[in-house]
Amino acid sequence: MFPSQTLPKGCGCFFYRFIPRIFLFALLLSAIGLPLSQAAILPKAFDDPFLDAGLPDITVVDIISHDGAVWLATGAGVTFTTDDGTTWNTYNVANGLVSEEISAIFSAGETLWVATNHSVEIGQELFPYADGLSFSADNGFTWDTIMPEGSFGGQAVTYDLTGVDSVLFGASWAGGLYGSFDGGQNWQKYYATIADSLKPLERLSNLYFSAAIDTFHQDSLVLWAGTASGLHRYVWAPAYAKSASNTIYDIFAADEYVFFCGDSGLSRLTFIDGNQIIHSTFVSDGLPGMTVTAGFYFGDWLFAGTRVSSDGNGSGLAVSDDLGLTFSKVNDPALTALEGGNGFPEGFAELNEIIYMAANEAGLFRSIDTGLTWETVVLDTLVFDLTSGRNIAHSVAPDTAGNRLWVGTDSGLVMLEFNDLNDIDSVAYVVFAESDNSGARSFKVDIQHFLDTLTGLIDSMRIWSVNHPIDPDIGANAVYISYDTGKTWLTDFVNPADIQYWDIGFVDSIVYLVGDSIFNSNPSIDNSGWFPFPSSMIHDRLNPVQNFGCLTLRSFEIDNDTFYIG
Repeated sequence: MFPSQTLPKGCGCFFYRFIPRIFLFALLLSAIGLPLSQAAILPKAFDDPFLDAGLPDITVVDIISHDGAVWLATGAGVTFTTDDGTTWNTYNVANGLVSEEISAIFSAGETLWVATNHSVEIGQELFPYADGLSFSADNGFTWDTIMPEGSFGGQAVTYDLTGVDSVLFGASWAGGLYGSFDGGQNWQKYYATIADSLKPLERLSNLYFSAAIDTFHQDSLVLWAGTASGLHRYVWAPAYAKSASNTIYDIFAADEYVFFCGDSGLSRLTFIDGNQIIHSTFVSDGLPGMTVTAGFYFGDWLFAGTRVSSDGNGSGLAVSDDLGLTFSKVNDPALTALEGGNGFPEGFAELNEIIYMAANEAGLFRSIDTGLTWETVVLDTLVFDLTSGRNIAHSVAPDTAGNRLWVGTDSGLVMLEFNDLNDIDSVAYVVFAESDNSGARSFKVDIQHFLDTLTGLIDSMRIWSVNHPIDPDIGANAVYISYDTGKTWLTDFVNPADIQYWDIGFVDSIVYLVGDSIFNSNPSIDNSGWFPFPSSMIHDRLNPVQNFGCLTLRSFEIDNDTFYIG
């Protein structure tokens, strides 16, 4: 059974699958509106001895077991037997029901639910009129009637009722799909698509015949519903079993998981027996802020930088020792700059078992004890001013071959070279051309390594810098590349050039750039040919073609043979 406490009211819904089928009899019913006794399933005729024994009507549209008895929904009331059909007892308008043409019946524990209707004569034809839902908690001695939206009105016959625990759904013809997650106290309508919700009476996919709960899922509720245009599958899941965010700022892989840092929490994805399993973490799980700006896995620790909201103040650094299921705040006095202002982690890197963290206006930090304590690394050694553009750090990339760390700042790139004791041995600055006097903002820096095919060691590398202008009236978006460890830089080969790119990734010699309305790639070793098309349109499992033409692609990660795009 599905535990009702895992499905709070209002939890999300709505990925669905169509199996197109158009039923001719559905179209006919829509056109002529048959009476209830004909619009239901084909009646089963009983022999005279059964009728003499007390069946009120030969039209039996549903049969269930409830509280040790067999109950029938008929065209003349609700009938039940406790002695294998020897005698029958009937409830109708004479003893409790609001109307007696019963189209569906359902047992929800101690409560019996029935869908009631009556027929209305229009132009010498009978049309069904739904009268809501009646329920009884004492086997019919007393009845109450409620009228949720979708359960009443002309031709709004509820053909099926289903549920589990405190969850109840009704499949109605003109009324569509409606349901309750609190035992019938509150109800709402459900639609498979936005188009269905905009034109509920004009689409065959809103005409429901049947529904069944699929209870073979531990962390979600699945409802299968049959309509005049095929089969829908609705899925309700608790918040932790769905992706936390719509805006993804950072993606990184760790262990067998892929993590997504977003505007409303942290989500992790793994695959078990080919199935995608998502688990999301929120403030209630220990994150000090709702928005997770960047994450990093080192040793057995998972770090997450946070803000109170997507455009709010920094709220600190969190750490998890259970791969992101729960978090606690890192309470180091050195990290107070990550709270209450525009200081928050934007990128992490590891070099020689030391963690480095670029934290926007809070600057660059490092930890030599796997994240227990932290210290500030001053980037602008010429002007000791933590508010200078060169001390505003956005990203970090390690050069393991040269024992260097590249840092993207508001004043271009900073290269830190370390000695054998991991002390800073030298500092170099790169100020790019299309900038004001303080330098262009290097939003993302990354290093493309090329390996020797014989030794497997790093043979050469290219340093990339994805730049955004601090002042768009002075500077421009640009992507720079250096073939000689930062001595010289080129930019005019990237096509298109003046695009706000947000992230970069590599597979061997292939370069990928994601940005505003673009997914760009360059497979050539000399970076001569860029292909924003057709790589801006890729095939997706759920969509025939995924077009990035109207999307801002903020983050990009390559894990083995899989691309993840936020």
